[in-house]
Amino acid sequence: MLAVLEGAVSDFQKYATASSGRGRRLFADADAWFRSTNTDDPLSFVNICYALALDPSFIRAGLRRWCSAGDRNRVYRGRSFTFPFAG
Repeated sequence: MLAVLEGAVSDFQKYATASSGRGRRLFADADAWFRSTNTDDPLSFVNICYALALDPSFIRAGLRRWCSAGDRNRVYRGRSFTFPFAG
């Protein structure tokens, strides 16, 4: 589950400024996944957060802050949200 969450965060950040169709689609998919409130799918964002004892609102707010801080308007240079408990 942690790998799914990390992959979505990576896609969100990496493709936030994408100009290709594939990159824009990957960003849109990640963005939609984070915004979803679906709890029917075991690998939904909300269910993964609950399983990992994370607050979905906190993650969403962090991604919004990342975007509003201007990172979304800059070229991705390996900056990413990391999970300190992973490893």
